[in-house]
Amino acid sequence: MPTLISNPCVPPGDGPTPEARPSSQRWLMISYAFSATIINYSDRQVLSVAVTSPDFKAAVPLTGESYGYITAAFMLAYGIMPLIALAIVLFLIGPLSPVQPNEYESTDTQGI
Repeated sequence: MPTLISNPCVPPGDGPTPEARPSSQRWLMISYAFSATIINYSDRQVLSVAVTSPDFKAAVPLTGESYGYITAAFMLAYGIMPLIALAIVLFLIGPLSPVQPNEYESTDTQGI
């Protein structure tokens, strides 16, 4: 059985407490984002299949030009939404600050 090696930079008992650990809700949020992505891609694929269906063509008078507008709207949304999401995240959280060394890390670079 392998022996666990302790981290020499962290004194014993100074590890993360249960309150400081990330919660399990992160997996819930990841699953929401994954599900939304799957639904979005599936919707676009279903649209491309439905356009070739004779029943759909009879029910919806969709020309090649109007179908191009619909797919261009999807591509525009794919291009713009990451920028909007970034702006929202930066507004809510703020810009990321540089990592500050903690008291256990050495800032002395002379020995390197």
